[in-house]
Amino acid sequence: MAKYLFIENFQSKGKIGISLNAFDSLVSLSLQRVKGIDLSCNETKKRNKKIKLHKPVSTSISRGILHVSLFIDVAKEENIQNVCKNINEEVTNTLLASTEQIPFDVQVKVMSLY
Repeated sequence: MAKYLFIENFQSKGKIGISLNAFDSLVSLSLQRVKGIDLSCNETKKRNKKIKLHKPVSTSISRGILHVSLFIDVAKEENIQNVCKNINEEVTNTLLASTEQIPFDVQVKVMSLY
């Protein structure tokens, strides 16, 4: 699995490598602007097995596409669809502003209501 995403300048003057940790930080900062959510670090049961989430923001690169997986907790009074839409827009805007036109995929998974 790639740990850096390399972008070539459109004028062919060089390349820049962006670390997955940088993408994690960008996504985490963009999530702070969305109200009614919290990053999930809870345990959950899946098929009688406990899963402990150590990293609620996860990024990976596959075939030149940045995949962003988010595990969140949503406040009970919030509409889940609106919250997920706001998260997707905020992450999209942050990534586009920071990295120009890198193809990416954002997956939001709601783990619980609080």
